[in-house]
Amino acid sequence: MTGPRWRTWYACALVMWSLAVGAAPGEKAGRPDADSNRRTIIMNGNDNARLEGYFHGESKYNVLPVPAPLDRALASAFVLRELPSALDPDAARKLSRLAIFHDLRDTADGFLRLLRLGEPTARDVGRSVAAITALVWIGDQAQTAAARQRYAELLRRDDVEEQRETLLDAAYALGPGEGSAALQQAISASVAGLRFRISELRPPKPVPIVENLESRIDRLGEFSAREIKALDRANGIRQEILADTNSASQISALVVLYLEIHPQATRRLAEWAAYRLLRVSDRSKAGVVLLEEAQRHDRKDEARQKELDLVHARALRAAAFLEASLTPETRIWLGTSRDNGTDLLALRPDWPYPPPHSH
Repeated sequence: MTGPRWRTWYACALVMWSLAVGAAPGEKAGRPDADSNRRTIIMNGNDNARLEGYFHGESKYNVLPVPAPLDRALASAFVLRELPSALDPDAARKLSRLAIFHDLRDTADGFLRLLRLGEPTARDVGRSVAAITALVWIGDQAQTAAARQRYAELLRRDDVEEQRETLLDAAYALGPGEGSAALQQAISASVAGLRFRISELRPPKPVPIVENLESRIDRLGEFSAREIKALDRANGIRQEILADTNSASQISALVVLYLEIHPQATRRLAEWAAYRLLRVSDRSKAGVVLLEEAQRHDRKDEARQKELDLVHARALRAAAFLEASLTPETRIWLGTSRDNGTDLLALRPDWPYPPPHSH
């Protein structure tokens, strides 16, 4: 049995299995109790194996979603075990995402120690930014202050020009409270340095050198005009949502951002919205809004069908993650919808992570 018939059969089997064990998808969305955790390990594979596959898998050639559902105590132990040797920026970013996603606040000290390693090489800046990002989400007031301080120190480096994209990641993590002014000032200082180098050249000024320096100045100007302005827009949107004291409208705004149906939505904003939705006090309200958006996008429109189906599936996956109840028919449809692993809020107990160290 192959093709659509097999996918439909498999989706039906998943529904029957969930009914048989008395658990709807989403019951253990990052917060399992002891009994549900034992069932997860027995029915859906070993949590340790999924953590190893996520952490050691080659991210260049594989989609590696953060494992969920997952025993949080086990996840914390894994992060704390791996952090001391997470010298590679990619490894640090994976652990950072895992800790943020499952709100592993007991790992914050480990990220602070990672941050204190400093940046002996230019490559290490990425590791520090991963630690900064984690501390913004899971750190206490002192740890968050340490993250902001390190960001300020990174902006004083001599290689801001080369590190601008990584520093932009840090600025996005720090959010509206940090703003873009310090990053813009560092970029402007780099531009001034390049112009000074041109002015120091003795006549006749070597044309290739001048052109190279001017080209670098232009790229920095484009970065300011495009990326820093985008950061300002994103911060404005986030500030408006955070300032909303009405929890219902705030949740609705977060859902619209996460589903990327907001007119100014970006992948960065969608990720931020996902992490905020994971931290709302009443997940059931978020689940209801997601189901409403799923229903709104459950329609036929030949010109937009692919887009509608993507949003429909993303909303249903997130609703299930946040413990909303899906009908058997909805689960069947979702089971036949392709999951490429990029939706952040999704339960993937059987995701095919590559074997550890396969790269």
